[in-house]
Amino acid sequence: MFSFFHSRPVRILVCAAVATLWACGGSDSSSNFVAAPEAARFGKTTTSVSVASVSPDSGALATTLDVKVNGTGFVDGMVAVWERAGVSDSTQIKTNSTRWVSSKQLIANITITGQASSGTWDVSVYSGGKTGIGSELGVLKDGFKVTDPTATWYFPLSDAGLSIQSDHLYSDGTSSVYANGACNVATTIFATTENSSSGDATLNTNYSKTKCGRRFRIVYPDGTSESLPIFANLRGIENTNYSIPIGTTVKRQLHFGSIWPNLPSRCTGFVWGYGVASDIAAGSDSVLVTRIDASTWHVASQPPPNNRAWCKATGELFPMSVEFTVVSSRPLQ
Repeated sequence: MFSFFHSRPVRILVCAAVATLWACGGSDSSSNFVAAPEAARFGKTTTSVSVASVSPDSGALATTLDVKVNGTGFVDGMVAVWERAGVSDSTQIKTNSTRWVSSKQLIANITITGQASSGTWDVSVYSGGKTGIGSELGVLKDGFKVTDPTATWYFPLSDAGLSIQSDHLYSDGTSSVYANGACNVATTIFATTENSSSGDATLNTNYSKTKCGRRFRIVYPDGTSESLPIFANLRGIENTNYSIPIGTTVKRQLHFGSIWPNLPSRCTGFVWGYGVASDIAAGSDSVLVTRIDASTWHVASQPPPNNRAWCKATGELFPMSVEFTVVSSRPLQ
């Protein structure tokens, strides 16, 4: 998780009475935030309002969650708002409700839409009002982060005919499951602008960091094999302005590479599909990616002889078959 509990300047603005509240802050009748009743009480506090932290301090696209807003000086009727550069946008992050718990805590129920900008957002507390939010009372800068989705990768247990085989652990009965955070597996779909907006889906077994580590079995056409920790990258399945239409099959580039240099590896990695100058993969064949639904992609190499993978170490081409499924933690687009 990301932590934003450091000390930051907090803007304070408290109005003496309701009669002057709207003059100092202004009302936004078009706001999507619904004010609680008894607006005459809003903003009446003899103490300054500050926002010290939020928990959780991050959230993924297309999620609705409760966020605890911690600080001082809170009263019933205040509203927590997510902003960038002082501007809220309910089409990106919408506050559905704000519940007063105590003078030190509010709980905001928010929806992070699939179109929300990744990166850090400010969390501001406003006085309420019958026609919308009132004056800003306190703000935590860079207090909340919108993150890219994770994914779970499923590799079939019936993989005798495949060149990339799983370790057959964490079985669900039909597949070997590589889930983000389980046994130190790390996965990401770069669907937002926070990193690259590349649309890539990656998997890293993080084998070297702990005794708990996952592997893959690489089987070569001549029958030799090796068991390796792997970094995998499926290129270009979803980003901020492009997605593979549901029900459509396209060709994409796939990388499988060893991440543990002390283990022997014949090729150090493979690339299916022509790439950039740093990994030319000349003569290799792209894999076929089918969008099953808003969260799911099925990946398979093309039928022989169009299943050639490029050996990074030597530049040789090997007929290598691969098949797996990627399921996003959140629906995308």
